[in-house]
Amino acid sequence: MGMHGADGNSTVSAGIMGATQFNSLGGLRQRFQPRSLGAAANEEESMLAEFVNKIVTLAEPSVRVEEDGRVYSDKPLREVQVQLPTPVEVHTLAGFRDLYKLHDNREPAFIHIHNYANVWLVAKQTDEWNRRAGFVRAELPDDTPRFQFGTWMDPENFVIGLMTLFEDSEYGTDHKKIVKLVSSLAAEAVSISQDDGFSQTAVTRQGMVSKNEEKVSPRVSLSPYRTFHDVAQPRSDFILRLRSRQGQTPSCALFEADAGAWKYDAIKNIREYFQKELPDAEIVA
Repeated sequence: MGMHGADGNSTVSAGIMGATQFNSLGGLRQRFQPRSLGAAANEEESMLAEFVNKIVTLAEPSVRVEEDGRVYSDKPLREVQVQLPTPVEVHTLAGFRDLYKLHDNREPAFIHIHNYANVWLVAKQTDEWNRRAGFVRAELPDDTPRFQFGTWMDPENFVIGLMTLFEDSEYGTDHKKIVKLVSSLAAEAVSISQDDGFSQTAVTRQGMVSKNEEKVSPRVSLSPYRTFHDVAQPRSDFILRLRSRQGQTPSCALFEADAGAWKYDAIKNIREYFQKELPDAEIVA
């Protein structure tokens, strides 16, 4: 009887509960067997593989010989080409020069001056698809500050542009003359007294006493920053114009007047730079 006392009943009850719990877990385990998930996954993979194979089959060209003896395909064939190497990019001619010296001589190359803002080091030999590999590329950054030609500006911004975006801000004769004139215009509101289409005469106040008429030459010679700073900036002609409105400070503008000839001068300056820095290099410009 001692064995079936309170302690014994507790033990038997615990054993029954444990067995019941074990059987319940076993039932759950049986209901969620990986076998069912695996079967579903296999079926899904099979459907996906069949779908992919169908797409591949549809994409493959069908080639057949017709009665006329010619071979026909229902889809165009395209040869897969090997990707060309990615060129190393720099933003200065000095960087281009240094990379040229590091270039492997086993791959003969020449310097191609594409334009005033792009220089390439390209392979002499073409590949089997008649393509040339590019090894180094020097490109003038798009965010390089440039003077806004053909844009009307107030005298203050105009003078700031003249002093910061031109190579000849210290010694150019025309440059100094324009800065002096426009700075005096910025001092007080003025009026344009004469404009015959070839020159303009601006009346500027000097203190509170007298007026002085200064003639503005229509064509000036300047050297703005437009190509790599490693070389001298090409000098070209511009048209200076002043525009006045009643009671307001006049606005100023510079218009290019060389029909783009400065671009060829820039290419010439780049070529001369490489001829000096890399005398043995082959250059195409």
